[in-house]
Amino acid sequence: MSLQGYAQKEDIGRAGQNQLPTARFLHQSIPCRVIPTTPLEWVEFSFYFVETFALPFGILVFAIERRKQRQADEEELYQRLSDAYLNFLKLVLDNSDLQLLRKQSGPAAELSPEQMERKHVLFGILVSLFEQAYILVYEEKMNKQTRRLWSSWEDYMTEWCQRTDFRVALPELLQGEDPEFSAHIGRIAKEFEPRSEKTSQAVEKKA
Repeated sequence: MSLQGYAQKEDIGRAGQNQLPTARFLHQSIPCRVIPTTPLEWVEFSFYFVETFALPFGILVFAIERRKQRQADEEELYQRLSDAYLNFLKLVLDNSDLQLLRKQSGPAAELSPEQMERKHVLFGILVSLFEQAYILVYEEKMNKQTRRLWSSWEDYMTEWCQRTDFRVALPELLQGEDPEFSAHIGRIAKEFEPRSEKTSQAVEKKA
Protein backbone atom coordinates (compact mmCIF):
# COMPACT_ATOMS: atom_id res chain seq x y z
CA MET A 1 0.00 0.00 0.00
CA SER A 2 1.33 3.41 -0.86
CA LEU A 3 1.90 6.08 1.72
CA GLN A 4 -0.92 8.22 0.26
CA GLY A 5 -3.38 5.32 0.41
CA TYR A 6 -2.41 4.55 3.99
CA ALA A 7 -3.00 8.19 4.97
CA GLN A 8 -6.46 8.18 3.37
CA LYS A 9 -7.41 5.00 5.28
CA GLU A 10 -6.29 6.60 8.56
CA ASP A 11 -8.44 9.68 7.82
CA ILE A 12 -11.51 7.54 7.15
CA GLY A 13 -10.98 5.59 10.38
CA ARG A 14 -10.68 8.77 12.40
CA ALA A 15 -13.81 10.19 10.80
CA GLY A 16 -15.72 7.02 11.70
CA GLN A 17 -14.56 7.25 15.31
CA ASN A 18 -15.67 10.89 15.48
CA GLN A 19 -19.16 10.03 14.12
CA LEU A 20 -19.71 7.08 16.49
CA PRO A 21 -20.46 9.13 19.66
CA THR A 22 -22.89 11.30 17.68
CA ALA A 23 -24.75 8.21 16.44
CA ARG A 24 -24.92 6.83 19.98
CA PHE A 25 -26.27 10.12 21.28
CA LEU A 26 -28.99 10.20 18.67
CA HIS A 27 -29.92 6.59 19.39
CA GLN A 28 -30.23 7.36 23.10
CA SER A 29 -32.16 10.63 22.65
CA ILE A 30 -34.80 9.25 20.24
CA PRO A 31 -36.97 6.56 21.89
CA CYS A 32 -37.57 3.60 19.64
CA ARG A 33 -40.14 1.85 21.88
CA VAL A 34 -43.83 2.84 21.74
CA ILE A 35 -45.27 0.14 24.02
CA PRO A 36 -44.10 0.48 27.65
CA THR A 37 -42.27 -2.51 29.10
CA THR A 38 -41.42 -1.68 32.71
CA PRO A 39 -44.01 -1.19 35.50
CA LEU A 40 -42.98 2.46 35.89
CA GLU A 41 -43.52 3.07 32.19
CA TRP A 42 -46.94 1.43 32.39
CA VAL A 43 -47.92 3.72 35.27
CA GLU A 44 -46.76 6.78 33.36
CA PHE A 45 -48.60 5.59 30.27
CA SER A 46 -51.79 5.04 32.30
CA PHE A 47 -51.70 8.57 33.68
CA TYR A 48 -51.11 9.93 30.19
CA PHE A 49 -54.02 7.92 28.77
CA VAL A 50 -56.40 9.04 31.51
CA GLU A 51 -55.50 12.71 31.13
CA THR A 52 -55.67 12.61 27.32
CA PHE A 53 -58.67 10.40 26.60
CA ALA A 54 -60.51 8.90 29.58
CA LEU A 55 -61.05 12.09 31.59
CA PRO A 56 -62.61 14.20 28.77
CA PHE A 57 -64.72 11.21 27.72
CA GLY A 58 -65.90 10.74 31.31
CA ILE A 59 -66.90 14.39 31.55
CA LEU A 60 -68.84 14.13 28.29
CA VAL A 61 -70.69 11.01 29.47
CA PHE A 62 -71.50 12.70 32.80
CA ALA A 63 -72.91 15.76 31.02
CA ILE A 64 -75.09 13.61 28.75
CA GLU A 65 -76.40 11.51 31.64
CA ARG A 66 -77.12 14.62 33.69
CA ARG A 67 -79.11 16.11 30.81
CA LYS A 68 -81.11 12.90 30.44
CA GLN A 69 -81.80 12.86 34.17
CA ARG A 70 -82.98 16.45 34.09
CA GLN A 71 -85.37 15.69 31.24
CA ALA A 72 -86.69 12.67 33.14
CA ASP A 73 -87.22 14.81 36.25
CA GLU A 74 -89.10 17.42 34.21
CA GLU A 75 -91.32 14.74 32.68
CA GLU A 76 -92.05 13.29 36.11
CA LEU A 77 -92.87 16.74 37.49
CA TYR A 78 -95.20 17.46 34.59
CA GLN A 79 -96.94 14.12 35.08
CA ARG A 80 -97.53 14.81 38.78
CA LEU A 81 -98.95 18.24 38.00
CA SER A 82 -101.16 16.78 35.28
CA ASP A 83 -102.46 14.17 37.71
CA ALA A 84 -103.27 16.92 40.20
CA TYR A 85 -105.22 18.83 37.54
CA LEU A 86 -107.14 15.67 36.59
CA ASN A 87 -108.06 15.20 40.25
CA PHE A 88 -109.35 18.77 40.30
CA LEU A 89 -111.52 18.07 37.25
CA LYS A 90 -112.95 15.07 39.08
CA LEU A 91 -113.95 17.42 41.89
CA VAL A 92 -115.60 19.66 39.34
CA LEU A 93 -117.55 16.69 37.99
CA ASP A 94 -118.60 15.74 41.50
CA ASN A 95 -119.99 19.27 41.82
CA SER A 96 -121.64 19.38 38.41
CA ASP A 97 -124.52 21.47 39.76
CA LEU A 98 -122.11 24.43 39.77
CA GLN A 99 -121.80 24.16 35.98
CA LEU A 100 -118.11 25.00 35.99
CA LEU A 101 -117.35 23.02 32.85
CA ARG A 102 -119.82 24.95 30.73
CA LYS A 103 -118.68 27.99 28.82
CA GLN A 104 -120.43 31.11 29.98
CA SER A 105 -122.43 32.57 27.11
CA GLY A 106 -124.55 34.86 29.26
CA PRO A 107 -125.23 35.85 32.85
CA ALA A 108 -124.20 33.27 35.43
CA ALA A 109 -126.91 31.06 36.87
CA GLU A 110 -128.20 31.97 40.32
CA LEU A 111 -126.55 29.85 42.98
CA SER A 112 -127.43 29.28 46.60
CA PRO A 113 -125.04 30.43 49.34
CA GLU A 114 -123.93 26.83 49.82
CA GLN A 115 -123.20 26.48 46.10
CA MET A 116 -121.34 29.78 46.05
CA GLU A 117 -119.18 28.58 48.91
CA ARG A 118 -118.34 25.31 47.13
CA LYS A 119 -117.48 27.18 43.94
CA HIS A 120 -115.21 29.55 45.84
CA VAL A 121 -113.40 26.58 47.40
CA LEU A 122 -112.91 24.96 43.99
CA PHE A 123 -111.57 28.20 42.56
CA GLY A 124 -109.14 28.39 45.48
CA ILE A 125 -107.87 24.87 44.75
CA LEU A 126 -107.47 25.77 41.10
CA VAL A 127 -105.49 28.94 41.81
CA SER A 128 -103.19 27.03 44.20
CA LEU A 129 -102.60 24.45 41.48
CA PHE A 130 -101.81 27.16 38.94
CA GLU A 131 -99.38 28.78 41.36
CA GLN A 132 -97.62 25.48 42.00
CA ALA A 133 -97.22 24.88 38.27
CA TYR A 134 -95.93 28.43 37.78
CA ILE A 135 -93.30 28.14 40.52
CA LEU A 136 -92.08 24.69 39.48
CA VAL A 137 -92.17 24.99 35.68
CA TYR A 138 -92.21 28.60 34.49
CA GLU A 139 -88.94 30.38 33.65
CA GLU A 140 -88.18 33.62 31.88
CA LYS A 141 -85.93 31.83 29.38
CA MET A 142 -87.25 28.33 28.78
CA ASN A 143 -85.74 25.65 26.60
CA LYS A 144 -87.84 23.67 24.15
CA GLN A 145 -88.66 20.95 26.67
CA THR A 146 -89.76 23.33 29.43
CA ARG A 147 -91.73 25.48 26.99
CA ARG A 148 -93.64 22.40 25.87
CA LEU A 149 -94.48 21.50 29.47
CA TRP A 150 -95.55 25.03 30.35
CA SER A 151 -97.72 25.67 27.29
CA SER A 152 -100.44 23.33 28.58
CA TRP A 153 -100.70 25.24 31.85
CA GLU A 154 -100.81 28.53 30.00
CA ASP A 155 -103.79 27.13 28.07
CA TYR A 156 -105.52 26.04 31.30
CA MET A 157 -105.11 29.52 32.79
CA THR A 158 -106.39 31.16 29.63
CA GLU A 159 -109.42 28.86 29.54
CA TRP A 160 -110.44 29.57 33.13
CA CYS A 161 -109.76 33.31 32.88
CA GLN A 162 -112.41 33.51 30.19
CA ARG A 163 -115.03 32.83 32.87
CA THR A 164 -116.46 35.98 34.42
CA ASP A 165 -117.05 34.36 37.81
CA PHE A 166 -113.43 33.20 37.98
CA ARG A 167 -112.10 36.66 37.09
CA VAL A 168 -114.35 38.28 39.68
CA ALA A 169 -113.11 35.90 42.40
CA LEU A 170 -109.46 36.13 41.32
CA PRO A 171 -108.36 39.28 43.26
CA GLU A 172 -109.50 37.77 46.55
CA LEU A 173 -107.99 34.37 45.72
CA LEU A 174 -104.61 35.93 44.89
CA GLN A 175 -104.19 37.59 48.28
CA GLY A 176 -100.98 36.27 49.86
CA GLU A 177 -99.95 34.34 46.77
CA ASP A 178 -96.64 34.61 44.93
CA PRO A 179 -96.36 38.16 43.48
CA GLU A 180 -94.89 37.08 40.15
CA PHE A 181 -97.56 34.43 39.68
CA SER A 182 -100.28 36.91 40.63
CA ALA A 183 -99.00 39.38 38.05
CA HIS A 184 -98.78 36.67 35.40
CA ILE A 185 -102.32 35.32 35.76
CA GLY A 186 -103.58 38.87 36.27
CA ARG A 187 -102.29 39.81 32.81
CA ILE A 188 -104.07 36.81 31.31
CA ALA A 189 -107.35 37.67 33.05
CA LYS A 190 -107.11 41.30 31.94
CA GLU A 191 -107.15 40.23 28.28
CA PHE A 192 -110.70 38.88 28.70
CA GLU A 193 -112.17 41.71 30.75
CA PRO A 194 -115.03 43.48 28.99
CA ARG A 195 -114.75 47.22 28.60
CA SER A 196 -117.29 47.74 31.41
CA GLU A 197 -115.15 45.76 33.88
CA LYS A 198 -112.00 47.67 32.95
CA THR A 199 -113.81 51.00 33.36
CA SER A 200 -115.20 50.08 36.78
CA GLN A 201 -111.77 48.90 37.97
CA ALA A 202 -110.18 52.13 36.79
CA VAL A 203 -112.80 54.14 38.70
CA GLU A 204 -112.16 52.10 41.86
CA LYS A 205 -108.40 52.71 41.61
CA LYS A 206 -108.94 56.48 41.26
CA ALA A 207 -111.29 56.45 44.23
